[in-house]
Amino acid sequence: MRVKKKRLTWTAAPDSDIVSHRVFVGNEGETIDPKTSPYVEVVMPKTSILLPDDFPSETFEGEGNYILGVCAVDDVGNEGDLALVASPFDFIAPGVPTNLVVENI
Repeated sequence: MRVKKKRLTWTAAPDSDIVSHRVFVGNEGETIDPKTSPYVEVVMPKTSILLPDDFPSETFEGEGNYILGVCAVDDVGNEGDLALVASPFDFIAPGVPTNLVVENI
């Protein structure tokens, strides 16, 4: 099974003390709560992730619109505000063809 992947990229804030970014995922229409929403930590200097690969498999449960949020984290653990983007996702592969037949002609 193969699904079409998406890459999320961003430009880091210009602060010199940023050590990582947190990338949050939520269903569109819901509020991302940094205390409870699922996220992955992306260590600098990396500023991109591959979806769905870089998240646990249960994060994207079906197709639909999701909202992604990215915030910077500095060297003492302070989190900046979230930059948000919404996008449609479909990480469900089509079903398997059936009734394959080879005929002599």
